[in-house]
Amino acid sequence: MKTLLFLMLTVTLCACDVKPETPPAKLAEPCPRCRSLIPQLVMDTSLDYSLEEKRIVGVMEKLKGREHLNCLTYAFRDTRPSFGCYRAVMNPTVGFACEKLVEWQLLTKGDWVRSRFMRGRDTYYPTPWHEAPLTIFKNEPLDLWVRNRSDSSLKELQIEILEALISDLNAIGFYDYKTEQYSAELENEIMTPLKSELEKLRAN
Repeated sequence: MKTLLFLMLTVTLCACDVKPETPPAKLAEPCPRCRSLIPQLVMDTSLDYSLEEKRIVGVMEKLKGREHLNCLTYAFRDTRPSFGCYRAVMNPTVGFACEKLVEWQLLTKGDWVRSRFMRGRDTYYPTPWHEAPLTIFKNEPLDLWVRNRSDSSLKELQIEILEALISDLNAIGFYDYKTEQYSAELENEIMTPLKSELEKLRAN
Protein backbone atom coordinates (compact mmCIF):
# COMPACT_ATOMS: atom_id res chain seq x y z
CA MET A 1 0.00 0.00 0.00
CA LYS A 2 2.86 2.37 0.89
CA THR A 3 4.53 1.52 -2.39
CA LEU A 4 1.34 2.33 -4.30
CA LEU A 5 0.92 5.67 -2.50
CA PHE A 6 4.58 6.52 -3.21
CA LEU A 7 4.15 5.77 -6.90
CA MET A 8 0.94 7.85 -7.07
CA LEU A 9 2.69 10.79 -5.36
CA THR A 10 5.68 10.50 -7.71
CA VAL A 11 3.45 10.50 -10.80
CA THR A 12 1.52 13.51 -9.47
CA LEU A 13 4.70 15.51 -8.83
CA CYS A 14 6.10 14.64 -12.25
CA ALA A 15 2.88 15.69 -13.89
CA CYS A 16 3.13 19.05 -12.17
CA ASP A 17 6.56 19.56 -13.71
CA VAL A 18 5.29 18.98 -17.24
CA LYS A 19 4.81 22.30 -18.97
CA PRO A 20 1.64 22.63 -21.04
CA GLU A 21 2.05 22.98 -24.77
CA THR A 22 2.36 26.55 -25.94
CA PRO A 23 -0.88 27.54 -27.68
CA PRO A 24 -0.57 28.73 -31.27
CA ALA A 25 0.19 32.41 -31.65
CA LYS A 26 -2.97 34.47 -31.78
CA LEU A 27 -3.18 37.88 -33.42
CA ALA A 28 -3.60 40.35 -30.59
CA GLU A 29 -5.89 43.31 -30.82
CA PRO A 30 -4.26 46.72 -31.30
CA CYS A 31 -3.88 48.64 -28.05
CA PRO A 32 -6.64 51.16 -27.20
CA ARG A 33 -4.76 54.22 -28.43
CA CYS A 34 -4.45 52.72 -31.91
CA ARG A 35 -7.78 50.90 -32.01
CA SER A 36 -9.60 53.92 -33.40
CA LEU A 37 -6.93 54.72 -36.01
CA ILE A 38 -5.92 51.39 -37.56
CA PRO A 39 -9.45 50.62 -38.87
CA GLN A 40 -9.31 53.98 -40.63
CA LEU A 41 -6.49 52.61 -42.80
CA VAL A 42 -9.05 50.44 -44.60
CA MET A 43 -9.71 51.74 -48.09
CA ASP A 44 -13.29 52.06 -49.27
CA THR A 45 -12.98 50.81 -52.84
CA SER A 46 -16.36 52.25 -53.73
CA LEU A 47 -15.07 55.80 -53.26
CA ASP A 48 -12.69 57.90 -55.36
CA TYR A 49 -9.21 56.35 -55.10
CA SER A 50 -7.26 59.61 -54.94
CA LEU A 51 -9.45 60.94 -52.15
CA GLU A 52 -9.16 57.71 -50.19
CA GLU A 53 -5.41 57.76 -50.72
CA LYS A 54 -5.12 61.24 -49.23
CA ARG A 55 -7.34 60.28 -46.29
CA ILE A 56 -5.28 57.18 -45.49
CA VAL A 57 -2.00 59.10 -45.74
CA GLY A 58 -3.44 61.49 -43.17
CA VAL A 59 -4.24 58.59 -40.84
CA MET A 60 -0.72 57.21 -41.31
CA GLU A 61 0.71 60.53 -40.18
CA LYS A 62 -1.27 60.25 -36.95
CA LEU A 63 0.14 56.77 -36.36
CA LYS A 64 3.76 57.90 -36.45
CA GLY A 65 5.77 57.95 -33.24
CA ARG A 66 7.33 55.51 -30.80
CA GLU A 67 4.11 55.25 -28.81
CA HIS A 68 2.41 53.56 -31.78
CA LEU A 69 5.13 51.15 -32.97
CA ASN A 70 4.18 48.22 -30.77
CA CYS A 71 0.47 48.27 -31.55
CA LEU A 72 1.18 48.67 -35.28
CA THR A 73 3.03 45.34 -35.23
CA TYR A 74 -0.13 43.56 -34.12
CA ALA A 75 -1.81 44.61 -37.37
CA PHE A 76 0.88 43.22 -39.71
CA ARG A 77 -1.45 40.35 -40.69
CA ASP A 78 -4.51 42.53 -41.28
CA THR A 79 -5.62 41.63 -44.81
CA ARG A 80 -8.21 44.37 -45.31
CA PRO A 81 -7.53 46.60 -48.36
CA SER A 82 -5.57 49.80 -47.88
CA PHE A 83 -3.29 52.27 -49.64
CA GLY A 84 -0.12 50.69 -51.01
CA CYS A 85 2.38 53.46 -50.25
CA TYR A 86 4.12 52.33 -53.44
CA ARG A 87 2.30 52.50 -56.75
CA ALA A 88 3.75 49.14 -57.83
CA VAL A 89 2.25 47.21 -54.91
CA MET A 90 -0.67 45.04 -55.96
CA ASN A 91 -3.60 44.57 -53.57
CA PRO A 92 -2.04 46.43 -50.62
CA THR A 93 -3.40 45.66 -47.18
CA VAL A 94 -3.70 47.37 -43.82
CA GLY A 95 -0.96 45.04 -42.58
CA PHE A 96 1.35 46.18 -45.37
CA ALA A 97 0.71 49.85 -44.55
CA CYS A 98 1.43 49.23 -40.85
CA GLU A 99 4.63 47.36 -41.64
CA LYS A 100 5.85 50.19 -43.88
CA LEU A 101 5.05 52.70 -41.12
CA VAL A 102 7.28 50.78 -38.72
CA GLU A 103 10.08 50.27 -41.26
CA TRP A 104 10.21 53.90 -42.37
CA GLN A 105 10.62 55.09 -38.80
CA LEU A 106 13.28 52.55 -37.89
CA LEU A 107 15.52 52.84 -40.92
CA THR A 108 15.98 56.55 -41.46
CA LYS A 109 18.39 56.19 -44.38
CA GLY A 110 16.88 53.23 -46.20
CA ASP A 111 16.79 54.97 -49.56
CA TRP A 112 20.58 54.93 -49.71
CA VAL A 113 20.48 51.15 -49.90
CA ARG A 114 17.35 50.70 -51.94
CA SER A 115 17.98 50.09 -55.68
CA ARG A 116 21.68 49.40 -55.13
CA PHE A 117 23.12 46.06 -56.18
CA MET A 118 25.78 44.37 -54.09
CA ARG A 119 27.60 41.12 -54.59
CA GLY A 120 26.85 38.36 -52.13
CA ARG A 121 28.92 35.22 -51.76
CA ASP A 122 27.82 33.70 -55.02
CA THR A 123 25.17 35.91 -56.55
CA TYR A 124 23.95 39.43 -57.15
CA TYR A 125 20.91 40.69 -55.31
CA PRO A 126 19.33 44.00 -54.34
CA THR A 127 19.64 44.83 -50.67
CA PRO A 128 16.75 46.96 -49.50
CA TRP A 129 16.43 45.87 -45.88
CA HIS A 130 12.79 44.82 -46.22
CA GLU A 131 13.55 42.41 -49.11
CA ALA A 132 16.91 41.10 -47.93
CA PRO A 133 16.23 40.98 -44.16
CA LEU A 134 18.94 42.14 -41.81
CA THR A 135 20.79 39.40 -39.96
CA ILE A 136 19.12 40.40 -36.70
CA PHE A 137 15.71 39.51 -38.15
CA LYS A 138 16.59 35.96 -39.18
CA ASN A 139 15.60 34.51 -35.82
CA GLU A 140 13.42 37.35 -34.57
CA PRO A 141 10.86 38.79 -37.04
CA LEU A 142 10.36 42.55 -37.13
CA ASP A 143 7.10 42.50 -35.18
CA LEU A 144 8.60 40.48 -32.30
CA TRP A 145 11.83 42.49 -32.46
CA VAL A 146 9.91 45.71 -31.83
CA ARG A 147 7.70 44.26 -29.08
CA ASN A 148 10.68 42.71 -27.29
CA ARG A 149 12.20 46.19 -27.06
CA SER A 150 9.22 47.97 -25.54
CA ASP A 151 11.48 49.83 -23.12
CA SER A 152 13.72 51.19 -25.89
CA SER A 153 13.23 54.66 -27.33
CA LEU A 154 12.79 55.25 -31.05
CA LYS A 155 16.34 56.60 -31.21
CA GLU A 156 17.73 53.47 -29.55
CA LEU A 157 15.86 51.29 -32.03
CA GLN A 158 17.14 53.36 -34.96
CA ILE A 159 20.72 53.07 -33.69
CA GLU A 160 20.46 49.29 -33.36
CA ILE A 161 19.02 49.00 -36.88
CA LEU A 162 21.71 51.23 -38.42
CA GLU A 163 24.48 49.33 -36.66
CA ALA A 164 23.08 46.05 -37.99
CA LEU A 165 22.70 47.47 -41.50
CA ILE A 166 26.28 48.78 -41.58
CA SER A 167 27.56 45.43 -40.31
CA ASP A 168 25.60 43.49 -42.94
CA LEU A 169 26.71 45.75 -45.78
CA ASN A 170 30.35 45.41 -44.75
CA ALA A 171 29.94 41.64 -44.75
CA ILE A 172 28.46 41.71 -48.27
CA GLY A 173 31.14 43.96 -49.70
CA PHE A 174 30.95 46.85 -52.16
CA TYR A 175 31.24 45.60 -55.69
CA ASP A 176 30.26 47.26 -58.93
CA TYR A 177 27.66 44.95 -60.43
CA LYS A 178 28.99 45.65 -63.94
CA THR A 179 32.70 45.07 -63.37
CA GLU A 180 32.39 42.72 -60.35
CA GLN A 181 35.24 44.68 -58.80
CA TYR A 182 35.39 46.40 -55.45
CA SER A 183 34.31 50.02 -55.72
CA ALA A 184 35.54 52.52 -53.14
CA GLU A 185 33.25 55.10 -54.72
CA LEU A 186 30.22 52.88 -54.17
CA GLU A 187 31.25 52.15 -50.59
CA ASN A 188 31.70 55.84 -49.88
CA GLU A 189 28.38 56.75 -51.52
CA ILE A 190 26.45 54.22 -49.47
CA MET A 191 28.29 54.15 -46.16
CA THR A 192 29.02 57.85 -45.63
CA PRO A 193 25.37 58.90 -45.12
CA LEU A 194 24.68 55.81 -43.00
CA LYS A 195 27.65 56.47 -40.70
CA SER A 196 26.82 60.17 -40.57
CA GLU A 197 23.26 59.39 -39.51
CA LEU A 198 24.51 56.95 -36.88
CA GLU A 199 26.89 59.55 -35.41
CA LYS A 200 24.07 62.10 -35.37
CA LEU A 201 21.74 59.74 -33.51
CA ARG A 202 24.41 58.84 -30.96
CA ALA A 203 25.23 62.49 -30.34
CA ASN A 204 21.65 63.61 -29.68
